[in-house]
Amino acid sequence: MSQIIDSSPFADALAAWDMTGGDRETTTGLAVRGAVELGVPLRGAQREASIARGGNGTVARFSGGYLRAATPADAGLRGDAMSLCMRLRDPTGRWQAPLFARDDRGDALAEILYGTDGAAKPAHYGSAGEPGPATPWYHLFAEEGGPCRLAGTRALLEYRWRTRPAAAVIRFNERRGAGDPILSEARAGVLHLGVPVALIGASEWHDVVFRFNGPNLELFVDGVLVDEEWGYGALHRFEPPFLVGAAWHDGELATGFHGQVDHVALWERALSDAEIAHLSGVAAAVEQRAVEILGPERTVPHHWRPRGYNAYAGDCMLLWDGARLHLFYLFDRRHHTSKWNLGAHQYAHLSSADLVHWERHPLAIPLSHTWECAIGTGDFLHHAGRYHAFYTDCGGRCQFEDKPHRGSGVFHAVSSDGIRFRKDPAPVVPTTDTGCADCSIFHDQDSGAFHLLTQERSAAGALQVAHYRSADLAAWQREAKPFLPAGTMGACPHLFAWNGWHYFAMANRLWRSRTLAGPWREQTPPPLAGLNFPKTAPFAGGRLLTAGWIGHAGWGGDLLFRELVQFPDGILGTKFVAEMIPASGPPLALRPESLHGEMAWDGRRLRMAATDAQDASARVAAVPGNVRIRLRVEASGATFGVRLTDAAGNGVAAQVNPLRRCVAISGPLERTSSGGEQPGLQPVEGLDRPYTLDLFVIGGIVDLCVDNRYTVAARRVGVAGSEMRFCAAGGPALVSGISVCPLGGR
Repeated sequence: MSQIIDSSPFADALAAWDMTGGDRETTTGLAVRGAVELGVPLRGAQREASIARGGNGTVARFSGGYLRAATPADAGLRGDAMSLCMRLRDPTGRWQAPLFARDDRGDALAEILYGTDGAAKPAHYGSAGEPGPATPWYHLFAEEGGPCRLAGTRALLEYRWRTRPAAAVIRFNERRGAGDPILSEARAGVLHLGVPVALIGASEWHDVVFRFNGPNLELFVDGVLVDEEWGYGALHRFEPPFLVGAAWHDGELATGFHGQVDHVALWERALSDAEIAHLSGVAAAVEQRAVEILGPERTVPHHWRPRGYNAYAGDCMLLWDGARLHLFYLFDRRHHTSKWNLGAHQYAHLSSADLVHWERHPLAIPLSHTWECAIGTGDFLHHAGRYHAFYTDCGGRCQFEDKPHRGSGVFHAVSSDGIRFRKDPAPVVPTTDTGCADCSIFHDQDSGAFHLLTQERSAAGALQVAHYRSADLAAWQREAKPFLPAGTMGACPHLFAWNGWHYFAMANRLWRSRTLAGPWREQTPPPLAGLNFPKTAPFAGGRLLTAGWIGHAGWGGDLLFRELVQFPDGILGTKFVAEMIPASGPPLALRPESLHGEMAWDGRRLRMAATDAQDASARVAAVPGNVRIRLRVEASGATFGVRLTDAAGNGVAAQVNPLRRCVAISGPLERTSSGGEQPGLQPVEGLDRPYTLDLFVIGGIVDLCVDNRYTVAARRVGVAGSEMRFCAAGGPALVSGISVCPLGGR
């Protein structure tokens, strides 16, 4: 063993190996096996980069051989914190070989850091014998033509974290009917973190750092957080000796790394963010690498998801404090399958005073205990100068041995600035045996009372909405009756009021009433078609906003905002939020051509009429994949649609059907939480009169607004573009004010 430098962060490393030359059995604790050359000097910028990161400007050059790395006898890591750093390069760009492993022929899980073929990873998580949610590898490698599909190498850099298998986790997944890879990983006590090599650069030098700190597992490349997981338990069998460039597979030694290694180091503590940045170059370089790997940070969280190849936005919670709109959302990785299918969500946080300029904040409610399954959907309240968060630990999913309470609890956290919240470890109301105690908090301005709604089970075992009341947000009294009768229970309750009306939303259904006591009338159709579990908040000028997410072949996806529209009878509609509409370029010059039926185009208006044999259809060629389309339609009783297709004629359509009183999006769409139904609104009145149609197609999302009051959204499969068609059936149509403008993309 040899210490690379005598200052932080290597000064207290448990083991640190440089690649200095010497005998075959070197004084650095490295034994050379096969085609490996130590002490190879770097030149120029590569040497400077090595020294800047604590190296000495010399490396090991691997040509299929490997190194055996010895450490002191007590250098095994067994606690709940550690870090591993490895600076390396594969100039071949293959990255499909062992990189760091335990030297144990009989341990099938001895490989720790390695390169593999990402396209060989499963495309879906198994569930009850059927394909479950899509894995990140589906989006990156298997989704032909999809907006996330990667070009270039299919190689994947992967890290395997290991602990003792938890019986509670195994039981949870067996009870849920989970299949592989989740169930096999739970039984083995392993979690995998990784990054596609195409994102980081196939043939460049990389500083790879893995950090384990209690509930958090994080993988950094070049100082950039590229993946994370959330574990339970201490390290298991992370013991020397180690192999660099080799690993045991089924009792056979696998090698094949052809590249260079600058240094490898281990710590029995979690490195700080500053130390990880130091190991990866100067901070400015790390910021630049973040843009190169993750892409630029988008400024407005609409048609948006957090940066990261496997990162998604989940349930949203909005709060208006009189000066800023706060957006809290469930930060998700792997479509709700992190932490062995427990979800492991946390509350991420953004805020804005004008809906145009947004500020990103640290996690508002993070996972701070390993026994927390996830921070489930709750609600926020600003009262008497303090910010209150009510949330669930989703503890009903899995009863860990050291969890201090049974089942799912509703918890309370408080903040004086809306940024840093202090979590109270005790539940505020009795825990339940539901999977998640999703909740809503509401302040009745007339009576001054606070109302908390959450899930519970009736005496007969049915889910229902429990109702608690408080005068001070501390002591809660359960009401004798549930808020709504049993049988109306769903996920993520939300209670709010606006202009003399009370509204209750749950599982994308909506009820309204003049009073909290009811009677409650359900609105049909619900106004938020396509959005999952939206919640609302007021905004300046008496406005009311809402936000939810649209799925991407699994739980979690892209976040969308809407502004609510209220009618005299209390019915709610929705429209696009003007401040958050994506910027677009100048309109394209249009030259429609007839495909079927009769067509007339005078440069401003398009007249279409069916013939006896066929409906009317007109085509506009060369429409970009990311586009905004606006137009005015006079069609009386005719069905009118805008269809976007690829070169093979496959695509999606936004359609208005007056006879069926329906506004819908159809075509090859991603599976949604509603079971794959085509998203739409029905019945919608007034579609036989002239209406405006505003359509966005951006980053895989189709987002439609009709007459500034009805919105529908869906995610398409593949990339629809290259051609646009106007279609009319059942009567003539006059289309005017046509504007087709390219967008900058996601």
